Amino acid sequence: MKIKNINLNRLVGGLEQMGQLESSNFHFNYAVGKNLNKLGTLVKSYNKSLLALINEHVQMDEKGTPMGDNQYIFKTTADKETYLKKKAKIDEIETEVDIWKLKTSELKTLKSVEVENKDGTKTKKFLSGNILFLLDEIIIDDAPILGGESEKNEQGNSVPKKSEIENNPAAN
Repeated sequence: MKIKNINLNRLVGGLEQMGQLESSNFHFNYAVGKNLNKLGTLVKSYNKSLLALINEHVQMDEKGTPMGDNQYIFKTTADKETYLKKKAKIDEIETEVDIWKLKTSELKTLKSVEVENKDGTKTKKFLSGNILFLLDEIIIDDAPILGGESEKNEQGNSVPKKSEIENNPAAN
């Protein structure tokens, strides 16, 4: 699977969130861990490249931290233009990665967990739409739709057979 650099942090963030949930499914746990290891290496390389660009083109304070609250303060206008062009190029680089796909049927095995925050309060973590959105391209829908017969489309996802749609009153 080809993944653009710009999508790496999103995928790793989603996998980390999903990895916090409890599952007794070995394949699922293994796939999440394997994907985190593979993508984590790419994220480090991507972030290292971005840091080099920042160091080259952005003004730093006395501690060596980039200046600017929500937006960088560039050394010159030319630095800003160069930074934006180089960053756009880096963001668009695609890398072929052997990603273990997660199946929707495996998501049913996930259980929410309670985690302790840094401030001592507890939060319940659960599978949310946000996590599913972050990981959309690595989740395979292997569960039948509408509780009836299904077939695979070009992407390998389950879709209802045409007869199932035509005979379903909710679809009309």
